[in-house]
Amino acid sequence: PAKKVITLDSLTENRLSDTPAQNGQIIKASTSKSTRRQTHSKSTALSLDLLDAAHGDSKGAVSSSKKTGPTAKSVVNMTGSSAWRDNLRKAIDVSLQTVYSGPSGDFGAVTVVGLDLLKVFTNNEGDWGVLTLQPYFTRIDNIDPLNESVFDDRHDFELVYRICNFNYTGRGKGKSNFRIGHFEVPFGLEHVINTNGTIRDFTHFLNIGFDSDWGVSINGESTGIEYELGLTRGSGNNFRSRDDPYIVAARVGTPRSDPVAIGVSALHGEVLQFDAQGGTSRRTRVGIDGVWADEKFIWLGELSAGFEDLNRVYTGLIEADWYNRDETLLIYNQFVVRGLGPTTGWDHEVRNSIGFRRQCNNKWVISGQVSHFFDRFATASRGTEILWQARYRF
Repeated sequence: PAKKVITLDSLTENRLSDTPAQNGQIIKASTSKSTRRQTHSKSTALSLDLLDAAHGDSKGAVSSSKKTGPTAKSVVNMTGSSAWRDNLRKAIDVSLQTVYSGPSGDFGAVTVVGLDLLKVFTNNEGDWGVLTLQPYFTRIDNIDPLNESVFDDRHDFELVYRICNFNYTGRGKGKSNFRIGHFEVPFGLEHVINTNGTIRDFTHFLNIGFDSDWGVSINGESTGIEYELGLTRGSGNNFRSRDDPYIVAARVGTPRSDPVAIGVSALHGEVLQFDAQGGTSRRTRVGIDGVWADEKFIWLGELSAGFEDLNRVYTGLIEADWYNRDETLLIYNQFVVRGLGPTTGWDHEVRNSIGFRRQCNNKWVISGQVSHFFDRFATASRGTEILWQARYRF
């Protein structure tokens, strides 16, 4: 088998998304269309800094036999020992996020301190497993708890499990991997581009109510098609069995490293509710998502439709991303429309978000986003929301 190599010098803005790594090698940031497209890929977890180096492809596997993409100049050979520290990456992640809600005039804050750890297990035949642990202590102040299923009131402190799972990849190239733990529900763009922990978001929360859930999955790539099928608890951050929630979800797509990548998704389940009424919400969705990279922009799109209890629902998203030459600055413009079709007729919500993400150096990242609601469901007010986030990793 090919030797395991991990690079340590790719410290561009890709720290806020998951850079793909094949053969254990970071793909160096580039302004070419092919590698610009690859900056939007994700693998096992959100890992932002050196943790990207050990990441696998879309299945969360790290394949020692698969070589694609250029390698960075400085490399460290990590194959000489089976000790725990080999192929281990860890960092402390600290962030402060502020939120201003124009309709209510309220300011809120989210303070986070957590561990981002990734371990790739190898033997003489290659890689056989990836362990990702991301426990984050999170404090919210003056934030509506209905928007955060893990919290009980507007001022709360909880342990949030972002991505905490083990993916067994030892069956060989072209065969399925098996994942167990807390992972993102395989549906839509979030399965391709990891926004977990950032102020940028897609439609996972709108469709499901949370990004990640406890469960098991089968994932892999075969004949140029990547896939993941998961069965999860349906309770989000904490494993809760009251009212027997569950989610069955799957996404199948073309390789996300291609300049044009398309995927289809489906989910069905009973999602645990955290409002005063409690119980579960029956949700069914089918969707299609796509990513297209041209010479100047990366275009993202997603459309899903289905049922939420007795209501018809649809959600559409389109986003344009621009990077500077060294890819330390991302500017994006996102447009989201949602429709809810109860028996009395359709109700709509329309939102436009403009944001940026700046990689200041190897440790600091700052982000900002302004969202304006042109239309909202009957119970909500129109207006503007402003979000700001500073992150430091060491």
